[in-house]
Amino acid sequence: MPTADLTSLQQPQRAYPVVKCNNVLLFKSPVHTRGYIPTIFILASSILGGLAGSTFDSLLGATVQGIYYCFLCQKETEASVHRCGQPAQHLRGWRWLNNDVVNFASSIVGSLIAGLFGWLVL
Repeated sequence: MPTADLTSLQQPQRAYPVVKCNNVLLFKSPVHTRGYIPTIFILASSILGGLAGSTFDSLLGATVQGIYYCFLCQKETEASVHRCGQPAQHLRGWRWLNNDVVNFASSIVGSLIAGLFGWLVL
C-alpha cells in the first residue's frame, strides 16, 4: 500500500498558475516556451470573440432566421408555435434556422475568432 510522501506535497503542481508580476496578472502558457502571456492578450481575444459572435448572431437573426406571426396575439415570434399555443404563420427566413441554431452558430463563430486571434497574436 503506497504511503504519502511529504516531498510530493511540497512539489509545485503542473497547473497553469496565475502569478502577479510588476502589478500585471500573467498566465503561464501551456503552449509557448516564452513563458507568460499578458492578461491583456487574453482579454482582447475574449472581447474580440464575443463581439464577433454577437455581430454574427445579429446578422443571422435579422436576415435568414425563421420568423413567424401569431394571428391570435398579433405578434411576431421566432417559434412555429406561439406561447399562446396557436400555430404561427411563417413570414420570412429559413424555417429550419430557429433561434437555437443561430445561438449555436454564433457561439462557434465567436470561439473560432477568439482562438484565431489568440493563435495569431501569441
